[in-house]
Amino acid sequence: MRLLSICSVAAVLVFGIGCSFEPTRYPISGTVKINGASGANAVVVFTPAAGPTDAYRGGSVTTDNEGKFSLGDKGKNTGLLAGDHKVSFTQTLINGKPAHGGGGSKKSEQLAGEKEAVPAAYRKAETTPITVKIGSTPTIDFDVK
Repeated sequence: MRLLSICSVAAVLVFGIGCSFEPTRYPISGTVKINGASGANAVVVFTPAAGPTDAYRGGSVTTDNEGKFSLGDKGKNTGLLAGDHKVSFTQTLINGKPAHGGGGSKKSEQLAGEKEAVPAAYRKAETTPITVKIGSTPTIDFDVK
């Protein structure tokens, strides 16, 4: 009976520990400027440069009113997977001021005075010229021009 109990405990430890294959994630923070001005309320999207691009592997964050962002918490396994990530940005302006949401479509621009502040090349992972290496630098500042 005692051998069965020891084997049961060993199995629980092996399976409990062995099933935790969550890859290491790294927190990242920084600031965004767009054309030299605060990137307030901008959406920053990190897309793995190689391999699968599902939402699980990348991440996105919205900056605060000063253009600052933080993705993940230090000491927890949160943030982004290690490796190169393409970084894309959007920032909707309504009547010249950064706003949450919007869409930047031609129709909404005409109706609500919306405008996209970020140049088209920086809005998609496929065309953005910005790539960062996650895992080695916890703070990154961007200046999109």
